[in-house]
Amino acid sequence: MTINKKLTLLFIFLTITPLLFLGYYSIDKTTGIVKNYAVEEAKAQAEIIAHTLTLRNFFTNQAASQTSFNDLQHFVQDFHHLYHRDIVVLDSQLMVVADAIPQNIGVKYPHFEHDQEKITAIMQNILSHGIKGTFREISGDGTFELVAVPVTNLSQKDIKGVVILEYSALYNASLATAHNLGKTILTGTIVLSIITILLSFFFSRQISRPIQYLSRIAKKLGAGDFSEQSEITSQDEIGELANTFNKMAENLQQLVARERESARDEAASNDRLRREIEERLKTENALRESEELYRSLVENIRLGVSLIDNNHQVIMVNKAHANLLKKNPADFVGKKCFKEFEGRDQICPHCPGVLAMQDMQVHEVDTSGIKDDGSQIRVRIKAFPTLGQDGQASGFIEVVEDITEQEKIETELHRAKHIELIGTLAGGIAHDFNNLLSGILGNITLARLYIGQEKKVIEKLDICEKAVGRAKNLSQQLLTFSRGGSPVKEISSIIDLLNDSISFALSGNNISCNYLLPPDLWAAEIDYGQMGQVFQNIVTNAIQVMPEGGFIEVTAQNIKNNAKKSIRLPQEKYVKISIKDHGPGIAPEIIDRIFDPFFTTKVKGSGLGLAICYSIINKHHGHIEVESEIGTGTVFHIYIPATDRVILPENPSAEKVQKGTGRILIMDDEELVRETAADLLCSLGYKVEMASDGLEAIDHYRKAKSAGQKYDLVILDLTVPGGMGGMKALNKLLEFDPEIRAIVSSGYANNSILANYRQHGFRGIATKPYTLQDLSKVVSEVITLTPSISS
Repeated sequence: MTINKKLTLLFIFLTITPLLFLGYYSIDKTTGIVKNYAVEEAKAQAEIIAHTLTLRNFFTNQAASQTSFNDLQHFVQDFHHLYHRDIVVLDSQLMVVADAIPQNIGVKYPHFEHDQEKITAIMQNILSHGIKGTFREISGDGTFELVAVPVTNLSQKDIKGVVILEYSALYNASLATAHNLGKTILTGTIVLSIITILLSFFFSRQISRPIQYLSRIAKKLGAGDFSEQSEITSQDEIGELANTFNKMAENLQQLVARERESARDEAASNDRLRREIEERLKTENALRESEELYRSLVENIRLGVSLIDNNHQVIMVNKAHANLLKKNPADFVGKKCFKEFEGRDQICPHCPGVLAMQDMQVHEVDTSGIKDDGSQIRVRIKAFPTLGQDGQASGFIEVVEDITEQEKIETELHRAKHIELIGTLAGGIAHDFNNLLSGILGNITLARLYIGQEKKVIEKLDICEKAVGRAKNLSQQLLTFSRGGSPVKEISSIIDLLNDSISFALSGNNISCNYLLPPDLWAAEIDYGQMGQVFQNIVTNAIQVMPEGGFIEVTAQNIKNNAKKSIRLPQEKYVKISIKDHGPGIAPEIIDRIFDPFFTTKVKGSGLGLAICYSIINKHHGHIEVESEIGTGTVFHIYIPATDRVILPENPSAEKVQKGTGRILIMDDEELVRETAADLLCSLGYKVEMASDGLEAIDHYRKAKSAGQKYDLVILDLTVPGGMGGMKALNKLLEFDPEIRAIVSSGYANNSILANYRQHGFRGIATKPYTLQDLSKVVSEVITLTPSISS
């Protein structure tokens, strides 16, 4: 759009807009004034009539004023014939007492259908409060504008009736006057607008013409033509602009001449630079192609890739790695890898990059990463060392694979294998439990027979107690066998682990075991239950391949890692366990597949046992390998990382019964358990009260505290079928007593609360079944943990 058009539109807008607004405002204002005049005039006339009726005391003595009614009716009809307007007079009951239409006299008002409720409400408001009102009557004769005013007595305290005056003719005449005036204003506005448009065209051309002229000169200057000079001589701003253009043209002409001269001098040097640049561009293009190829490879690979320097600072992260953690690649650059990838404040203890920079070898580890939302992801990391110009390690490249789903599948494999192994072990477990129950029942029967012979009764009860202890160990082994998932590690004796797990697997079978275990065998930091499952799975396989019976051999030794080993182990010290059977052996063509999930040579096998073993050992950063010879048997070698930490010896005094004093509340849904525990604690000197579920325990505790007899300790059963369990009960108790001392009790050793009971607010744990020594020990420890606040 040209400047001429812009100026014209601007002038038109700035002048016509106020004119249109003024015209509209004048018409609207005039119309409102005329309407208000008509209404006020009608009200004044109606008030005169109402005042006349008041002065004549029209409604006070109707019987004596029949002549007045006739006079009023004649006045109403004469007013209608003279002014063509209607008057209606109503009494206090809204009955018509005077109307231009005689047939309406004595009829209740309003007598037309339109807006009856609204008009009745207006009449009632006039009769009640004396407020004047206007309304519109719509009937078969047309639409009429009406005004209504009250008629009072001489004291003006009581309202005796209503005068309604029709002012449609006055109203319509006023509107006609307003419309005529509006037409006059609108005509004037249009005429002024046309004059304004014409003036706008004229003035805009006067302003834009010299500007357009200067624009043509500027285009010529831009094209290099400096010959034309501006001829504008006005003394205003445009004239000053024209003089400036002329001076600029002279300066540009001189500048171009100098530039052309210097350009000739630089032409030769530019040729030399051009050749050098071409050579450099070829080199840069080659480097760029190489870089793009590398970048394309790194960015499009599905594995996460990151480049990290020897200070553990992130240099580069590809999209796949960033997507694993739900972040942007740029968020990692320049930050510490251990902080961004795993949320740590120090170098990861399992960092494969550290090992890779130390021995210049590739190292691998499974670990957890932290997403942007705080959730975890399981990853497998391979670290490759990178070399600097000095030949030393300058950092490492991490290749990251998401194994979250893989580990979920492995967890399902664990569960599936549990079902198979439980079926295999069920016979042996039932056999051992039945033997123990037979011994317990038999000795209880004998103890009853020996009542009166205290020594023999105690002897039989001691036998029962030992049998119960063996049954407890058997149930603990079964619970340990059922555990899965990520390892919960603790320092453990490998010798004890082998004895417990293998003897458990051999229960009720015709297979024996020969052990060769050195007493100085190193300890290891392991998940006792998961690693026990490894040995149980291997022994279960041995049982299945030797249906006629036989024996297996279990040996163990301490080994130190060195470069001569055929396997590459990242740790320095390992415990090597070998389990050998004397079965038919494994064929060479399938031995490499035995650790694959669902691979089996057995008719009823699931193919999960050895896959689970491989997974568990891998989670412990260990190694498993197999040797087999057809007709001779198979041996599995397991390497478990050893630890220098020692297993703390048990306290010799732990078996002693520890008595005490204090008030204890026991909550257990099983009556036999809570009464037995109460009797045991009473025998130790404590005062005991009982509850069958969490709600009852909360009620007891609240009442005791209110009475100033707060309990020194509560023992809460974790699981209460159909009621509030120990965890919910403790949360409620902590709300009104944060210093409560509580012990959690349960017979299900796999509950996560038992594994981390302190994090949930408990101060001790009593695993069922417990002996008097066990119970006295944990109660004494917790009740003396802080000063007693019992009253």
